[in-house]
Amino acid sequence: MSIWEKCYSKTLKFEGEFQDNPKDKGNWTGGEIGLGILKGTKYGISAASYPSLDIKSLTQEQAIEIYRRDFWNEMHLSAIDSNRVAWKIFDIAVNCGQRTAAKILQKSVGVEPDGVIGDVTLRAVNTSDNVKLLSEIVHYQQHHYLSIRNLMNEGFFKGWMKRSEDTAPELEAI
Repeated sequence: MSIWEKCYSKTLKFEGEFQDNPKDKGNWTGGEIGLGILKGTKYGISAASYPSLDIKSLTQEQAIEIYRRDFWNEMHLSAIDSNRVAWKIFDIAVNCGQRTAAKILQKSVGVEPDGVIGDVTLRAVNTSDNVKLLSEIVHYQQHHYLSIRNLMNEGFFKGWMKRSEDTAPELEAI
């Protein structure tokens, strides 16, 4: 199994089947609770990010293709030397959005957080101590969750924090 297959398989363990909880802003086509149409989220693909997509009918194969095209490839994650760091940023992108994930990575390596992973970010990532870098990523990921925590998403918070602590040690040897 390739690193790509292991990464999306691992993320799919966190991302469930269809849900259309009206308290989740990602389930609304307008990206805010009550704004637009309540279409839901499936496999981490949300109505907020893909408002014209039929979320309920989305297949796992279609979700994986979106993951590869819009997350893995668009964010240049195959250019990251550490499989664990690549997966961690991919997983954050699926959960929090690509720009948020890129900014978390950039803050973690001391690069200006513009939300776009380019050559400067990749160079900084690939010359970092991976153990320290993963610790920094977890720190900024948890800080992000704390910054968006409110009464409407409180039910998701414990799961977010548990997810943030996963640094994929099983991907080290691949």
